Amino acid sequence: MEFLSDRLLERGEPYFRNLWDETPGADPATLAVGRRILRQIAATSGETHVDVPEVARAVERLQCYDILERVEGSLRFQVPLIERWMREHTPVD
Repeated sequence: MEFLSDRLLERGEPYFRNLWDETPGADPATLAVGRRILRQIAATSGETHVDVPEVARAVERLQCYDILERVEGSLRFQVPLIERWMREHTPVD
């Protein structure tokens, strides 16, 4: 199974890269916050608590695009493969 997911990550690179580059936000501030949210959730499997207006916009956008879902009060990736890509291929601040 590991081999299959590795191949999916490799072949899906354009999709994952596009998700990282565009989906988290429509403006620079929301994009930056959205990326921070994705990295934090991928690293901890829990919700981030950043108190800026862009957070609500970024979370709403990521839920609208079916990237994240709210489960029992926490945000989680809907697709574990996306979570893995975020954890393994995005820069850490």
